[in-house]
Order: sequence, then structure tokens, then C-alpha cells
Amino acid sequence: MSIDNKNIMLELQKINEMVEKNKLFIMFKSNTKIRGRKMHNGNGGGLGHSLCDYLTPYILSKILNIKFIHGDMIVATKSRSMGVKMELDQFMWNNFLNLKLLSNNQLPIKYKLIEISGICWHGYNLEKIVKLLYENICNYNETICVTFKNPGARFYLLDLYNMEINKLVSKGITMSVVNDLRGVFMKKDSLNENKYFTINVYIRQGDLSKLGMVFEYNIIKYIDKYLTNNEKYKINLISAGTKKQMNKILENFKEFKNINFVLNKPEKEVFVKMVNSDLLIFNSSSFPFTASLYCKGTIIMSKQNKTYGRNYYYKDEIFLDNYILINEKGTKLNHFDNDFIKIFSGL
Repeated sequence: MSIDNKNIMLELQKINEMVEKNKLFIMFKSNTKIRGRKMHNGNGGGLGHSLCDYLTPYILSKILNIKFIHGDMIVATKSRSMGVKMELDQFMWNNFLNLKLLSNNQLPIKYKLIEISGICWHGYNLEKIVKLLYENICNYNETICVTFKNPGARFYLLDLYNMEINKLVSKGITMSVVNDLRGVFMKKDSLNENKYFTINVYIRQGDLSKLGMVFEYNIIKYIDKYLTNNEKYKINLISAGTKKQMNKILENFKEFKNINFVLNKPEKEVFVKMVNSDLLIFNSSSFPFTASLYCKGTIIMSKQNKTYGRNYYYKDEIFLDNYILINEKGTKLNHFDNDFIKIFSGL
């Protein structure tokens, strides 16, 4: 492991000793006893939250060189005021994303399972999560497999990237995690070649309609000048919610041409559509952020989208090279003109 942190030297030494002796494993373990909306301590977890829980032990395995053990990821099967038919198979996303191929490691016959609890949905920095891990394993000499009670302590991707640029973890580790996800997914599903430059815009409604749609509207309005007199693009405006919410979207965005409304469509269908974006735009929602990890196009998202980043490292407010982070109102867009010129130069 390449971590130089004097505050956790003792903890890292113990972890490293167990790793070298092949006596420490880390596993994702979901709650398989509770179905649908009443999972995750009564708060149904959608794809974004569930994958975040899944990635916490996976990221730690990459940082600390601990062998990762796959456990099937469960996603809530009930709607949150979304006007869309939900999948009844709680393992659908686990299978669709091909997560089982992320690891072929096997547990030994004898081991002790330790479940680590943390603050619900709280983002942990590296020091905190290493100390938490150490506290739970330091008194054992036998082979240990640790797992995090979801939704407990989390290690967020945006935080991981900011730790990376602050030289707290190995360079390139964030992209390595993303490439791992893409690699196993692409063994089942490949990216489509878009006939037109495809802009997908996701507006979160349903139980989070309070987010509004100012962010998305302002960005489409601003980039429209780059699209004027050009027919080589199309905009898919994606959302799910009540009939009233969908009617409001139709009204607010009717002024734009070449726009296709994708409303209350199955989640898997719109996920694939977002993955195939040339440009993907969204505000504060973990569902499109999850799709963006698989997308090789340009991503525009709100700086306030902290579903995948919640501790102080996130202050840098940047992410991977294909991401542009803009304030939650979608204003001061002239600061990004060079980015927009580059995005639309081929049209």
C-alpha cells in the first residue's frame, strides 16, 4: 500500500501484516432479509445509494491491497413517487452491471466475520475509516473478513478523487475503480454509436421535486447558442414522477427544438440511454451520477451533488477529466465557454 500518513502508521502496519499473511479479507454484504422499500434501516436505497455502499469495501480493497469478496448488491424495488413501473427483482442491478465479475476471490473455510458500523450515510476520510477498520480487527489473530453495515460508513468516489489530487492515495486509483466498473459491464453491454450528437438531460422529480429544474433549464438555454442552425444533435430530456410534474417539464422545455421527452420510462432503459450520452447533464441525483461513471462522454453536473462526496476533501469540487462541475443554479456559465466550444466543435 502506498500511504504515507504518520497519524495511522500503527493501524496500517497491523492491516499490512494481516494482508501479507492472507488473514484479512473485505466483503460487500447486503441485507438479504428485507425486500423493497423497507430496506436500509427503513429507508429504501435506490441504485445510487446501493452502489455507493458496494463501492466502499471495494475502494478500500484497492487502497489497502485487501482481497475483495463480492456479495450480491440489493436495490430497493419500490417507487418513490415516480410514475414508472419498478423492477421486482432486487438483484436486477447487481446482475445487469455484472458486479460479480469484479472479484473471483474466495473466502477460506474458517474465518471470523466482523460487521463494522458507522454513522449512517456519512462520508469517511482515509484516516477515519482506517482507524475504524483497525479498531475492529486489532484484537484478533485469526482470519478475518470485514464488512460494512450498509448504510454505515461510506467512502465516496468524489472524496477518493480529491484525496488522490491531494496525494493522500495513489495517483490514478479513482479512474482504476471506474475502469473496473466499466470493464465488467461492457462484457455484457457495449456502447452504441450515436447517429446524432446526443445530449441527455436528467431531471430528478418524484419525492425530490423540490430540486426544481432551474439548473437544467439554464444550461440548455445557454448552450442553445452553440446548437443554433445545426441539425446534427438531439436532446433527450429524461425524468420520472407524477403526471403534474411531467406536465410541468413539458411546459418549461417546449421552447427548445430537437428535444425528445423521455418520461416515466423503465429505469434500465434510461440508464443505458445516459451511459450512451455524448453530453450528460444532471443536478443532484445519484441515479444519473451512477450512469455517468459508465459514460465516456462529457458530464455536466451540479457542484452540490454530494451523493458520492460528503467529507471535507470535497472542497476541491473537481472530479475526473470528463466532468464539468457547475453551481446548483446553472449560472456564470460564461466561465465554461472554452469547455462548451470544445464539446460542440465537431458539430
